Amino acid sequence: MNALNSTQEEEVLSQSHRILTSFLGKQPKGWTAPAWKPSQHTVPLLEKYGFEYDHSFMHHDSQMYRLPYVPSVKATNVHQSPSTWMQPMGTLHASSIVEIPANWHLDDWPAFNVGNGGNGFLDPDLIFRLWTEQFDFYYQEYDSFVFPMTIHPQVSGKPQVLRMHEKLVQFINSYEGVEWMTIDKMAEEYKSGRFPGHVVEGGVDA
Repeated sequence: MNALNSTQEEEVLSQSHRILTSFLGKQPKGWTAPAWKPSQHTVPLLEKYGFEYDHSFMHHDSQMYRLPYVPSVKATNVHQSPSTWMQPMGTLHASSIVEIPANWHLDDWPAFNVGNGGNGFLDPDLIFRLWTEQFDFYYQEYDSFVFPMTIHPQVSGKPQVLRMHEKLVQFINSYEGVEWMTIDKMAEEYKSGRFPGHVVEGGVDA
C-alpha cells in the first residue's frame, strides 16, 4: 500500500471492503496491509471505512495498543543542507483502531516460503526454537500478552511445517492460563478493558 497515492489506496480499500461485505454478509472489522506495508494514509482510511482493528504495524511485539496516526517525518535529502531535514518526528496521536501487532519473527513466510522474500529451506526445528523462546520470554515478563502468529496455508501446509505447528500447539498448551482466540476476539478483549495493552508514545510537537 505504501507505493500507492492516497486516492489509489482508498480505491483499493473501498473495493475490498465492498467485496468482503458482500461475501460475508456483514462488514469486515479488521485489516492487514499487503506485506505489512501500510502508508501514512492507511489509519485515517481504516477509520473512514469503519474498521476496528489492524494487524500491519510493529510498535510493540506482544501488546495491543491504539494505533497512532503515522506522524509527519521529514524525508532525508542528501542534496540539501542537513538543517532542512534534520527535524524530529511529529508527536504520535492515537486513533480509534486497535493494533494487534505484526511480527516478522512470528511469520512463517520468511522461513518457509521459496522466493519473494522467503528462504524456503530452513529447518522447522530452528523456527520452533525461535518461536518457543519468544513465547517463554513473554510468559515470564508479562502478566498478559498476545502471540499473534502469521500462518499462510500455502506455506505452512507442507508436512514438515505442519509437524512443527503441532509441536508448537502442544508446547503453548503446556503453560497455565493460555487461551486461543481469533484476532477479532483479541481486539474485543482490549476494547472491553479486560486486556490492559500498551500506550505508544513518541515524537515532539512542532
